[in-house]
Amino acid sequence: MGEEKLKKCVDVGGSGILADLDATAIAAAIKNKDFTIKEAVDCVADRIGHTEPSLNALVTSNFNPNLNSVSSEGVFGGVPIFIKDLVKVKGFPTLQGSRGIPEIIATKNEKVMDQIAST
Repeated sequence: MGEEKLKKCVDVGGSGILADLDATAIAAAIKNKDFTIKEAVDCVADRIGHTEPSLNALVTSNFNPNLNSVSSEGVFGGVPIFIKDLVKVKGFPTLQGSRGIPEIIATKNEKVMDQIAST
């Protein structure tokens, strides 16, 4: 991603390129090729990198998804999302918001996760 576009992504003051768009607008921008799914994920990862140390909201993250399997189809196609760790997501621990819960990796998605992924 170019330096200029990355700078716009990381603007933590709230005016970064994704901060000005809702989820459907991000999906539309991806479909219109204003930016790629990878650029959207990179923007989110960079923004989280700047804010997470003070928020401490993420227990587990995956900013390196298999982007070949991500579709830009559907209402929210390609839009990066966060899933609370109360929902089983294949390959990730379901820690129920607590670092005190034993780390058991989900072997399959919960139905709701499959529904989210299909939109």
